[in-house]
Amino acid sequence: MNKYLALIAFVSILFACTTDRDFEIDSITAPEDPTFELVHYWNFNDISSLETLIAPTQTTGGALMTYEGDRFDDVDDSILLNARNNDIEGDALRLRNPSGNFTVDLPTNGYEDAIVTYAAKRSGSGAQQQTFFYTTDGTTFTQAGLENTSYGVTETYVLRQFDFTNIPEADNNPNFKIRIEFNINADGSTGNSRFDNFTLDAVPTVDAAGQSELFHYWDFNDDTDLITLITPNVGDGSLSYFGATFDDVNGSDLNARNLADAGKGLRLRNPSADFIMNIPTTGRKNIEVKFAITRSGSGSQDFNISYTTDGTTYTDAGLSLSNFLIIESYELREFDFTGIAGVDNNPNFKVKLTFDQTSSTATSGNSRFDNLSVEGEVDNSTPQASNSQFELFQYWNFNDDTDLVTLITPNVGNGVLEYNGASFDDVGGSDINARNMDADGRALRLRNPSGDFIMNLPSTGYKNLSLKFAVTRSGSGSQTFDIAYTVDGTNYIDTGISPTTYTVIEDYELREFDLSSITDVNNNANFKVRITFDAISAAATSGNSRFDNLSLEGDSL
Repeated sequence: MNKYLALIAFVSILFACTTDRDFEIDSITAPEDPTFELVHYWNFNDISSLETLIAPTQTTGGALMTYEGDRFDDVDDSILLNARNNDIEGDALRLRNPSGNFTVDLPTNGYEDAIVTYAAKRSGSGAQQQTFFYTTDGTTFTQAGLENTSYGVTETYVLRQFDFTNIPEADNNPNFKIRIEFNINADGSTGNSRFDNFTLDAVPTVDAAGQSELFHYWDFNDDTDLITLITPNVGDGSLSYFGATFDDVNGSDLNARNLADAGKGLRLRNPSADFIMNIPTTGRKNIEVKFAITRSGSGSQDFNISYTTDGTTYTDAGLSLSNFLIIESYELREFDFTGIAGVDNNPNFKVKLTFDQTSSTATSGNSRFDNLSVEGEVDNSTPQASNSQFELFQYWNFNDDTDLVTLITPNVGNGVLEYNGASFDDVGGSDINARNMDADGRALRLRNPSGDFIMNLPSTGYKNLSLKFAVTRSGSGSQTFDIAYTVDGTNYIDTGISPTTYTVIEDYELREFDLSSITDVNNNANFKVRITFDAISAAATSGNSRFDNLSLEGDSL
């Protein structure tokens, strides 16, 4: 441990005098030991949107900030304490009262001896005390092994630093997070807490090279709702299914990790469509994908596998086989991407499964998956560039129910919504697809007799579009909807969308539409989407359809 003596001495001196003390800008520096690397970093200087404000300035992957208080925004009150990469003073993160937990996901995959550092202050009526916690299992928070975890906060920035070099559970841990709780005037209607230059430094693990590690994993056992079902247990990957619906089903222990039991699996119902695994390999090489798969009696009897390294164009080049049978009992499928150009250290890596033609038109049957894992060795080379800047540029959360105008006013962008049915108003909402830490709040209710629901979504300056929303219905609401779009503002088509008809159930569920292959919708001021409800609802005098968290994202041109 001699290589850490200088750093540990520095940290000890810092902790001995952090309580209610202000530091000069040049008296605190980043760890000087060359074995330490900057793993995660936020400077909060990109204030173009709330999403970019809390997006990490630098990360090896998986870093995320969540605030459970009233709201957050930027403030022109920055400082150079702990600034990195020669960053200038810009803006800081402001967490407004009434406050709630501030949680930061800081995966330490491939690293040990973590040091968490940040500058903190408050406004005159902000919370006067902060308490620091951490978790190594992603759920249970503790302070074990730390000192000075509760500290006063003044109206001047003070640097706070927490040393995990003697807490081995924090090493090489994809579930590592910290949490800050606020006390003393934390529940006021005014006031705020402020943070700047938030970092995690750590030492690359000595034995990381050549060791294949799990960095994405889904066991599908949390069936609380559809969102938790497809939330990864490890990593920051995401899953998209463009078929009819998905839900849970009995699972398997094939390929189970972290002592997970057979529990539940993921059921993809017919009519089938593409199943896409968004599994960035940033910081990893020699990738291997595994999962358990089966089907119902009338489920798809085979699937084809392909992948993309640019996020858009799929291929099966380099795979020894691309077509596989599916039987009516779980079996393990393994795919070795070692040596395939472009797969390693790639934030754009995705895998796509396409099911047989019969299942794409079937009205019953399903395919089932469990224990989806992605493993790879640590790769310290420079990551491939992200293929573009994927941005949220149209968004409605429907939470402002002051009146009908504010209800359908976009939170992001210049889109316009039109409903040609009886009337619309607000109703209880969902947190599915919520952005910017929005609460579930309210949603848009479209009352019967139904008519076309038209989304004016100009895509000027964007390409590779992705449309998402949460949808449900009342008991007598429309049970299906058809989707179409127009590129000239008048004539609607469904070319390139499959399927085009979707069922609507009495619980919110996410619908996603990948429009990246439809080039005519790119950079188009006339782009609109139309939802048409079933004929029964068009004549009904009661019942309604409900939408929440409508988003359109794309790559900036």
